Amino acid sequence: MATLARFDPFPRDTPPDERSQTALAELATLAHQLGRRAAFARDARVARCLDLLERVYREPLLHEFPFRHEPRALVGHLALWVALRGRGSEAIVPRARLQGLLDAGGALADAREPYRALELRYFAEAAGLRHGLPAEADLFARTLLGGDLSDVPTDARTAYAVTHTLFYATDYGLARPGYLTGHRRADVLQVLRLLLQAALGAEHWDLTGELVLCHRCLTRDEHPLLAQAWGALDAAQDPHGMICHPPRFLEALAGLPRGEPRDAYLFLRCHHMTLVAVMAGFLGLPEA
Repeated sequence: MATLARFDPFPRDTPPDERSQTALAELATLAHQLGRRAAFARDARVARCLDLLERVYREPLLHEFPFRHEPRALVGHLALWVALRGRGSEAIVPRARLQGLLDAGGALADAREPYRALELRYFAEAAGLRHGLPAEADLFARTLLGGDLSDVPTDARTAYAVTHTLFYATDYGLARPGYLTGHRRADVLQVLRLLLQAALGAEHWDLTGELVLCHRCLTRDEHPLLAQAWGALDAAQDPHGMICHPPRFLEALAGLPRGEPRDAYLFLRCHHMTLVAVMAGFLGLPEA
């Protein structure tokens, strides 16, 4: 929680850009998913996250962004809107406005990839929006995980497509869809482990966190790779708990633009890997 205030884009006196909005949407996803579990629904840490998100969401510069600037930001906006529904987000941005933006079609520009369409469908359903997208099972069948899994590449692009399919197909571990059972589930777990091994070898910490989270979404069974992954993530933490890039990936700091604080620069690049690791840790607890 030591870095929570850094998610607020407004103390820097600039409108939120796409990076800071993505950070807020990911924080909202973490708070929302933890809040859906009885073990964490009343957790003060979740409440603190929601307090910040609510305050920031009330700023017109933020909640008007997809309407005035970038319709493709709708998915991230919906993550915030859904997480804050119990705090009056619909009074700030009525559902009808969200429906109008979705109907206008701009948000569909990023939905050509099947896993992106699955993501948009997930958040549209959560917000109670009409969307006209194919059924979840049909979209899953079009993803990489719906096809032949005998020779899946282990590059980062493939790994991201896999994790962002499983987040929404499993509802972050709360759903057991009929199209993801038996042999298919076992094959997907094997793919996850191959991708996790590759991510660990590359010291790719955000993918490591995402893959551990997806493993937890599919099964609570332990595996030696999970212990190895947690050891690596623990070693990558700074004293405040933020997971940072390995040293060889920090060369960009030498060319840091004048006036951009080093800690803000690092935060924008490290928040994601930290949040997914936090979610994987919490959702992997027995009481979750």
